[in-house]
Amino acid sequence: PHSKMIFAFLPRLDLWNEENIDWILATDCAASNDAWNIQKELRFTAGLPALSTTWSSTYEAFLKSGSPEAGEQLWSERQLQRARLSQLENPGYLLDRVWRLPGEMHPEFTAGKISQGALANLVVWDTDHPAFWPDRQPLRSLVYSDTTQAIHNLMINGRWMGESGSFAQSIVDSEAYREARSEATGRLNALFKRL
Repeated sequence: PHSKMIFAFLPRLDLWNEENIDWILATDCAASNDAWNIQKELRFTAGLPALSTTWSSTYEAFLKSGSPEAGEQLWSERQLQRARLSQLENPGYLLDRVWRLPGEMHPEFTAGKISQGALANLVVWDTDHPAFWPDRQPLRSLVYSDTTQAIHNLMINGRWMGESGSFAQSIVDSEAYREARSEATGRLNALFKRL
């Protein structure tokens, strides 16, 4: 949603759902999500029902009159929008738009599920990490919190990417990361010189 918000306009997910259109959540570029953090996209999507109420004609009427009746109408509008997008309150529903649905879209390999023959891409979280506290519902924490600090390790295509227990620091300390960062900084500096 951040790219849509910055470069175009937000979609009407309620209409997409009414038409049974499958949609996915992703990050695409640093221009709209500088950390490429999918949890930012999840949290924003979960809040879309309230956002649509903010720019409704019902809210405009409340701002003009300030009356209790207009306030009640505004509250009814909010409740209606929440009901129309009630599935956005379900963490499993939102996480399906990140994991299962995109994994099913690729014709050449199986992804988005744990099964024999599926692409072995896994994230292991430490649910005892403070990023998960106090919520005892890990799926809810994955949608509404920033649990990137709690990543214990990450597997891509069957290969562990970092050191278990200190995943992020082991990546930053690796020779491969330092080389990639140096090469990218060189390209960025060259770009600024050309500009």
